Amino acid sequence: MAKTMVATDVNRLLKSMTDVVDLTQKEVKKAVRLAVKQTVIRTKKKGLYLAAQRYTIQKDKMKRLLPLAAVEVPAADTLDGSVTFTGDVGVPVRYFKTNPRRAIPNWKGIPPKRRKPKNGIRYAPLKGGAWTYVHGPEGQKTFWFRSRQNNNILLGYRKKDTISTEGLLGPSPIQALQHHETASFLRAYMDDTLKERVEHQLNRLRKK
Repeated sequence: MAKTMVATDVNRLLKSMTDVVDLTQKEVKKAVRLAVKQTVIRTKKKGLYLAAQRYTIQKDKMKRLLPLAAVEVPAADTLDGSVTFTGDVGVPVRYFKTNPRRAIPNWKGIPPKRRKPKNGIRYAPLKGGAWTYVHGPEGQKTFWFRSRQNNNILLGYRKKDTISTEGLLGPSPIQALQHHETASFLRAYMDDTLKERVEHQLNRLRKK
């Protein structure tokens, strides 16, 4: 299980504001609390969107793999809020874009010794990213096979006299949010959104 959090920095924002002298402290705090609440909700939605966009995980699988997002809104004695994302690390490679695709090849007419991919199965975890071969823990070549238990098509490798699926994992959506580039973008998104929502709420007060 992995966790990542992004939080507002209201104090820094208030220090940079010089146009609130016409409002009372109570009015400013009320406007900020509303703005922070709106900001964390929007940041939650943006974070889940970013988590779903980075990798080539199948859409029907992505719905249940997205991180859980807990929102903390300002209390009566606080102004800041936050969003905490939590999720499991690692997703089965078979959920990603693979080559060959998940299917049992038609081996009719092909000699038994040639009934395996030459270098194993490849996958491209990142959208628009490079392909890479998937290997077992000891460098074993991977291949598709049909499970005898539930008839599902799985990705595996030879391990002694059996076929194993252990350790064949790619990155998960929570790891997308922990990536430096994505985390920085989400942080900047929250800061910009907070500034915009605070200005909006203050203007509403002035129009009353």
